[in-house]
This record gives sequence, structure tokens and C-alpha cells, in this order.
Amino acid sequence: MSWWLCSIALIHVFSHSYIHPDEHFQSLEIISHLLQSTTGFTPWEFNSYPPSRSMIPLYMLYVPLFKISNLLSISNPFFILYSIRFILILSYLIILNYCLPVLLPDKAKSRIAKWLVLTSYVTWSFQCHTFSNSVETCLLLLVLSIYSRILQNNSGKNYTNSIIVGFFITISIFNRITFPAFILFPSLTLLRKFYINNWLPLLSLLSSITVTSIILICIDTQVFQSNELVIAPWNNLIYNLNVDNLALHGLHPRYTHMLINLPQLLGPLIIPFVFVILSSLTLILTDINVGSLTSGLLFLSILKHQELRFLVPLFPIACIAVTESRPKLLQVKWFKYLWIAFNLVLLVILGWFHQSGVLNVINYLYKNNETTNFGVNIWWKTYTPPTWMYSSTELIYSTVTMENGIEILETDYQRTTNHVIDLKGSDVSLLNSTISSFLQNIGTVQIICPNSMKNTLLSLNSESQIYQYDQIYNDFTHLDLDHFNSQDLNSYLPGIHIYNVSYSHRDQ
Repeated sequence: MSWWLCSIALIHVFSHSYIHPDEHFQSLEIISHLLQSTTGFTPWEFNSYPPSRSMIPLYMLYVPLFKISNLLSISNPFFILYSIRFILILSYLIILNYCLPVLLPDKAKSRIAKWLVLTSYVTWSFQCHTFSNSVETCLLLLVLSIYSRILQNNSGKNYTNSIIVGFFITISIFNRITFPAFILFPSLTLLRKFYINNWLPLLSLLSSITVTSIILICIDTQVFQSNELVIAPWNNLIYNLNVDNLALHGLHPRYTHMLINLPQLLGPLIIPFVFVILSSLTLILTDINVGSLTSGLLFLSILKHQELRFLVPLFPIACIAVTESRPKLLQVKWFKYLWIAFNLVLLVILGWFHQSGVLNVINYLYKNNETTNFGVNIWWKTYTPPTWMYSSTELIYSTVTMENGIEILETDYQRTTNHVIDLKGSDVSLLNSTISSFLQNIGTVQIICPNSMKNTLLSLNSESQIYQYDQIYNDFTHLDLDHFNSQDLNSYLPGIHIYNVSYSHRDQ
């Protein structure tokens, strides 16, 4: 059963779903710029001073495959994407198979927990994608399993385990500054039950964290060519503690994780999960799994920027905790049917069709040799196109900025070769001015927009300005959930189009 479910998960590396821009721009985009000399969009975390993201996890995860691709002269971005996704999901499955018996020693319960994890859309979608959150899931499982082994062997000195877990904790913090939230209560448990009476292993742990941190800081400082030490996790923490900074990315009520994201993550498992947490509050500082769930939810809910993917590392831990406490409920037929139905629906939405047209369009352009030699691509009402997948060393990227509360596009309209314009979700007036400005310098521009905005795009024509639209590509699998309009039923239709747009008439 588990091998069959693992095979299904592996198939999803070929999905073109696009869950969130960070899956590209906080990972593959950066490495592609460094190792393949591609040009495009560089996110603020790596483009600001001081840098707020460490390069170390990216080097460890992605550089080897990029190096091999360069060595074999493989430049196809989809080969690289599929290969890295395969490595990520395979690593997750191996780590899960190792850690589950440690965190849940009962074999029967462990099998139930594994079934929950492997039949979840979270595994089939998020863990297949290049999120730092997905990497954080693997690291959390490893750290908690080593914690458990130390507690199970608390009569020994555990020097080796202390050194190893110190290394993993440091790498995890440099991967995401949120990691301490997941291990705070488990660390207090370990301190109380073991380290408080074993000072030399504690010294080994702290020494491992210190030495690893120094090495990583030195490497980041060298990579970013900074005259000052680059302590990326600290810079990221300072940035995120400023509410004005978080407002740039979207502010959410503090109950968002608890009342919206967690039910969406767990589905039918949310009801037994709530009972387990409420009935286990006395175990927060004694049970590793309950402690991780509680501290993670508690401290992540303090920040006002809350996205579903931030909770992804807690998913396998939640499955373990619920299985350990309520195994019989999870074996009832009606629960299994409800669980499978919920995950199939979310899998179709997030795992296959969500914004999938973005990668489908790039795949079409790549196959037609239009990613390294093209004119102007205007992306409108889509997620930011992953510019690294254009595989272009001469690509120009322009996007909208806010000035006095108004969206503007500051760009050189005379740059009409290999120019990607990312209009994001800007209004139709900015789209119109962008098209007309470029058409002053080039005969045709390409517009990529979802089918949900087709009527709005075609409505740009006026008596004095008539655009000619030639559709050159249509993909019906693109699911746009951001632009529904009750007054336009076409806005509910899936799909994405590429139009060649030119003037068919213009008054002089």
C-alpha cells in the first residue's frame, strides 16, 4: 500500500501547478542566475541590504543538480524542475519512513499515520514543490526524531546525537527563521529531561550550533561579497518584526492560522486534532509531538502575515499526534471516504490546475524557441512568471510599483527585445497604457492573461484605438481563483491565452 501511494506522490513531480511565487523566486531563480547567468527577477530577500535569506540551503539542495546539468549541457528548465522536485519528494519519503517509527513507535499506529501522510494533498503538492517550507518539514522531522532518540537513551551521553542535532537546528534556522517556533517546547522538554543533568552533551550541542553558525555566516558573507558579516536569519527576523514591512506582503488577522489555514491543511482531521490538542495541554512540555504542534501554532500566530504554507511542517506531526490518540476513529470507513474525497478535491485544485497555465505557456514558448529570442511578453492577472525558466541571459524584467497608492510601471518602452512585463493584478487602465506605449516602438506585443479576464481585455478597443487580437495559444487547464466577477460569468472559466496584439487602426 505505502509503495503504491509513494508512486502516486512521485508522479506529481510532473505537475505544472504553481502554488505560490516563492517556490521559484526563493530557490531556483537565484541559483539559475548564479550558475547559468540567466537574468530576470531577483526577490527582495536577496536583493536588499542586508540580505535576509541565506544562500547555504540553496547551495546544498540545488547547486549539485545545476552543476550536473551544466556539465552535460542540459539547459531545459523543465528537466531541471522535474529533477529537483523528484529529489525533494524522494528525500521527504525517505525521511518520513525513517522518522515515523521513532516518533510513533507503535507499528500499527505508525502505519495509520503513514497512510494519512501519503494520501494527503499536502504531500502530493507542497512537498513536491521547491518551497523552503517543504525543506523545513524534512528538517523538523529529523530534529524531532533525534530529540526522541536522546530521550529514549537518556542514560547514555548522546554526544554524537547532540552534535548532529545542533548541526540540523542551525541549518534549519538558516533555511527559515520560523524553525525555532516548531522546536521551542520540545527543546524545553529535552532540556528538563536530559540536558539539565548532562552538561557535557549540552556543551556539545551548543558548540555544534556555534561552529556551524560561524561557518554559515562566513560563507554567506563571501557569497554576498559583503564588507560586513551577513547574518541572514537575524536580518530576516528584524524585517518580519516590523509590521510596516509585513504590510507589503499582506496582513492577516491573528486567528488566520487557527481558523482558516489549519482546517484547510488538515481537512476532516481538524476535529480529532482539536480534541487531541485540548486534551493534551498538560503534555506540552513532556510530549515531543504535542509540544511541537503547540509551540508552532502559538508563535506563528503572533505574526500578522499568515499563509497556509507556513504550517506545512506541522502536517506530519499532526498526523502522528492524532493517530497516537485516536487511532480507531481514523480507521472508520466514513472517515476514510471523507478524507480521500477532501484530498482529491484539493489535489485537483492545488496539485494540478492552480495557475498551471503559467508553466504551460513557458513550456509552449520554450518549445517554439521564444524564450531566448522574443519581443515583449506582457503578463497580466497571473502569478509572476518564473523568469529563470526563460533560460535567457539577456532577459529584461519590469514590474509594477506603488507610488502614492497608485500602481505605475517604470520601464524603458524602447526596450522591445527579450522584455518580460509583469503587470501582476493591476487594473485595466495600466494594461492599456502599457500596450499602447510599447506599440509606439514595436508592431506586436504578446499578452498572456487568464481566460477569466478575456472579456476585459477585448473591451479595450475604442473608436480611436482598435487592437487586433490574434490568439496563438490556449490552455484550458489554468485555474485562476483570484479574479472571479459575479457580473461576468466568463470569469469563472478556466484557461489561459497568448494573444499577439497590434494596432488594426489608429487615428493620427
